[in-house]
Amino acid sequence: PRAPLASAGSPQPSIDDDPGSDEDGGGGSECGKDEEEEEEEEASPEEVLSMALHLGMNPLDAEDEPLLWIAAEAYDAPLPDNWTEHFDWQGKGYFFCK
Repeated sequence: PRAPLASAGSPQPSIDDDPGSDEDGGGGSECGKDEEEEEEEEASPEEVLSMALHLGMNPLDAEDEPLLWIAAEAYDAPLPDNWTEHFDWQGKGYFFCK
């Protein structure tokens, strides 16, 4: 699920948190996963439930229960090329595309 960058009245990330800054000076436009990035664990049951609700599923409904694998796959799906996930100082997630 994509989180909003910030709501009205929420502080914006500081310039030091700018995902567009190029600390290594390479200036490249690719922001795919680093080769050294570790493989992430599978989604927890709570994360799958959260994604299922976000997708409009009712996990308690007998018709939706067999479809929960879709929510798990959606949660674990990689970001598209050039997109990165970041967190502001309050821990709220947001996404950035270069």
